[in-house]
Amino acid sequence: MEYAMLPPGQHRLPPLPYAYEALEPVIRAQTLRIHHDKHHKAYVDGLNAAEIAMVEERRRNDNQFITLIIKTTDKSISNPGGN
Repeated sequence: MEYAMLPPGQHRLPPLPYAYEALEPVIRAQTLRIHHDKHHKAYVDGLNAAEIAMVEERRRNDNQFITLIIKTTDKSISNPGGN
């Protein structure tokens, strides 16, 4: 599968490829809604925020501060961004 590069902060929560009820009775629709619509969305939002913060710091061109930001946002990007 090939993926296109997105501009920083432009990631979107993908829709589920099936209905929320499709996994019942193993996983309740309500549980799947919470996981997808809340938890997964929080990862996407966190990735977008971390990418935007890095772009803004690079634009400021403060090399010492950029190094600090990269170190602290590395986990912010790698965790929700999938390493």
